Amino acid sequence: MHIEPAARELFDRLGLTDFDSVMSLSSGMTVSRHAQRNTALVMVGTAPDATRVYLKRVYRVPAKHVLEDLIAWRLPEAQPLREWRAIETCRKRGIDVMEGLAWGQRTVFGAPRQAFLMVRAVPAIESLDEAMQRLKAAECAPRLAAERRTLARELGAFVARIHEARLAWPDMVAKHIYLARSPAGIDGPRWRFYLIDVERMTTGGSPRTRSRDIERLLASMRSHRLSVTDALRFAKSYLGGGAGRWRDDRGRLVETFGWARRIVRRSWASRRPRLPMPDDAPPPDRQRFVRHGRIVVNDAFIPILQDNGLVDFASVFRYDAGERLDKANIGAWRERHRVELAGFDGRRRTLYLKRYHRPPLGRQLHRILLERARRSSAWWEWRNIQRLAVAGIPTLTPVACGEKMRGVIERRSFIVTDAVPGESLERWVPEHLGPSGDVDWRTRRHLVRQLARLVRAMHRARLIHRDLYLSHIFISHNRDGQPVFRLIDLQRVFRPRWRWRRWQVKDLAALHYSTPAECIPATERIRFLRRYLGVRRLSPQHKALIRSILARTRRTERHNRPR
Repeated sequence: MHIEPAARELFDRLGLTDFDSVMSLSSGMTVSRHAQRNTALVMVGTAPDATRVYLKRVYRVPAKHVLEDLIAWRLPEAQPLREWRAIETCRKRGIDVMEGLAWGQRTVFGAPRQAFLMVRAVPAIESLDEAMQRLKAAECAPRLAAERRTLARELGAFVARIHEARLAWPDMVAKHIYLARSPAGIDGPRWRFYLIDVERMTTGGSPRTRSRDIERLLASMRSHRLSVTDALRFAKSYLGGGAGRWRDDRGRLVETFGWARRIVRRSWASRRPRLPMPDDAPPPDRQRFVRHGRIVVNDAFIPILQDNGLVDFASVFRYDAGERLDKANIGAWRERHRVELAGFDGRRRTLYLKRYHRPPLGRQLHRILLERARRSSAWWEWRNIQRLAVAGIPTLTPVACGEKMRGVIERRSFIVTDAVPGESLERWVPEHLGPSGDVDWRTRRHLVRQLARLVRAMHRARLIHRDLYLSHIFISHNRDGQPVFRLIDLQRVFRPRWRWRRWQVKDLAALHYSTPAECIPATERIRFLRRYLGVRRLSPQHKALIRSILARTRRTERHNRPR
């Protein structure tokens, strides 16, 4: 056991004298628990001057860790001791990290059996994960937006320092990086970064491992709407780019890292206006979901579901109120209900319920081969709603989803979604854009642009709707009068791996086929296509795409004519 001189007083105040006393310490709050290890937060002293100490204990070192060290021709060590050595390496190379206070390891025949590590909490106010949550681009004020830009640049410089110190860190995620503000009036970086949980940090590293570190870090911040411009600021600062124009460093960035090529390709689109989001629906990042048995529920809808007795899987399938919405081409194994629910507070909510009872063999094979073998039909639509929300495309608000599987065979499943306000374009377009419509030409062009952006955003996310008819696009208006489109009926949405052109043509042809010719003339359809393609003039390749769309539309007309 090794104890730093600065930690002697802490050990005395906690009454720790040997290895066994540390392993049996019961004071403190457990913040992380696993089968054979845990981490406890111990407060030494009285607030507000108490010292915050983290005690990591491994009660039984897994045999696979010992074997991994032996295979790599290393002396077997427990994770706490390996983390202690990583902390020392970081401090020697100028990287701020948590302060190590003590470590201990018990061995049996040279193999580690038990171990502990005691570290002092970093002097930081919040983690990078919490900071990104606070500084979301869609909601921050101008002052906070500037703070977010500064954070992106300084984070890139800090990650570059880690790699310049020849350190590789497989656990480089936002929750393992903590921030502290630099003292006011001091020139230099505004933020100081501290690392925690560095037990897997190693020395060395190749460009490939560095690229993986950065990809892992950016992926951990994806849920916080990390914008393309923020990623570019991070990348430019990582490579040491100054305040010059971004275009000057583009080639060097793409040449250095392959992950940057995707960001550069998206940078042009990021400068274009984004899709307007509905102001009557909660943002996707604000929605929280809880799991109860076989059901996942949006916690905002838990009270009204409980008030109406929809509390478990069986109660959802017993529910027989509401209006049943049947179609001739829908099998008996599928049910759709429009449900009006009222809570104890008197507020009413319209929800849509889809239930699947023992899908037939053909549907089962289709789901197993083309979707997810161990997931149900309802889960697939639930997944598609989340995919579109992540891509920034307005769509349904998910309420609840449940499934009962037997291996890869779907027994029963259901999905509940909130009602979409407004009306479908199938009804809205003939009424407002027809010969006797009440929409002026400026508004018509604006609607065409917005619809083109919607379809473009979906296809740029590599998602295909497969039923992109006007009946599946709803229009409503925000409080400021801005029109908002939403996509519904996402059961068949998927991400094709090959034959992309074929599926792209299918979506565009479905939209073209379902749009009445007397409402939308050819000039506005060409305007839609130019906006969708992002060009001012159509090239021969674009005209070939138009011919493919028209040919597909004619096949659809011949197919639907007998109906």
